[in-house]
Amino acid sequence: MLDGGEKDDPHHLLERVRKGDVDYIKTVDPNVLRRTREDNKFGDTVLMMATNLCNFNLCKEILKRCPSLLYNQNNYNETVLHIASLPLSSSENFRLIDHFVSVGVDELVTSNNEGYIYMTKFQRWMKMENYKGDTALIIAVRYGYLHVVKRFVEVDRQYNLGLSKVVGDEGKTALNWAVENEDHEMVKLLTDEGDPYSDFVPYSTAIHLLNCAIRGDLDYIRTVELNVLLNSRDQDRMSVLCIATECDQLDCCKVILERCPSLLYHQNHDKWSVLHQAAHKKNYKLIDFYVNVGLEAAKSEGGTDNMMRFKKWINLQTTSGGDTALILAVINGSCDVVKIFAEVDRQYKLGLSEIVGSNKRTALQWAMQYKDHEMIKTLTGNEDPNRSSVGGM
Repeated sequence: MLDGGEKDDPHHLLERVRKGDVDYIKTVDPNVLRRTREDNKFGDTVLMMATNLCNFNLCKEILKRCPSLLYNQNNYNETVLHIASLPLSSSENFRLIDHFVSVGVDELVTSNNEGYIYMTKFQRWMKMENYKGDTALIIAVRYGYLHVVKRFVEVDRQYNLGLSKVVGDEGKTALNWAVENEDHEMVKLLTDEGDPYSDFVPYSTAIHLLNCAIRGDLDYIRTVELNVLLNSRDQDRMSVLCIATECDQLDCCKVILERCPSLLYHQNHDKWSVLHQAAHKKNYKLIDFYVNVGLEAAKSEGGTDNMMRFKKWINLQTTSGGDTALILAVINGSCDVVKIFAEVDRQYKLGLSEIVGSNKRTALQWAMQYKDHEMIKTLTGNEDPNRSSVGGM
């Protein structure tokens, strides 16, 4: 048992929050919860600390005992909305934002005769800007968190908050950032009128599907509604095919592509395709499968002379570094995968091996950097012509 003095000690409280001690929070005086802040440059409240830790249950208990913490700002003018919109945990960002917004809306709805006062408070909170001048919505758009942005947009339109019109850092609105990032899904979400979510799968439904893909649940993949299979995305914009690829679920990938062939060409928020995912995992079978599916699709769409879509797909480069799947395979030392790419590149003259990626290197230059003579031979189709000078770049 703790004595009263220990329960009122802010240092002890901060330590318990860091440990995620929900039971302890239930015993603390709400005034102590409200007053206590981290003694550092941020000055976070205990709710902000729990948010940073992605501890959903802790956040719920703190808010239950001290609802006013929802509206506090730290020394950087951040609210819990700003913090939860940052890259914390791809599985928790939406859950936290959804809960915080729902608590705010519930307070607004139950405010009775004080509705105008609470509406002003709610609107001000949703539109709060951090030290850079960014709202939580702008932050979520910049990081590409589609589900979080959807939640903000819904409440913005429902209560006419003017959130999407706020101009933040660099004089840009949320829509300006989406356009600059060439994030077409985000632009659609921010601009559509009427029912903009007709093909948008709810987060909980999407996550259930993605978890089934992780487990390789073929029965569910075969029977789930086609729209759910096609449009489900996690926080990082990963499709169900991306997730199945990441988890080496070959049979699952085959069933998904049978039902939704267009997912072959999908990219996540960082512009990774399933080829990048499979190359990163050194999964020869998946690469071989995807390349053959892509070739068959190209032939059925207009013969091997019309390879534009296939060429664009196989040459896709990531946002970070600009690497192709071929370059990733070279960097990861997967010679079997590199051989598949090299052969199809030579056969159809795709220009894949000529693309410059991270560190301003082509696939061959990466192989030379690593002095990987087998890889060099695979990429050139010959014995290494520069063997004596390998590594001299």
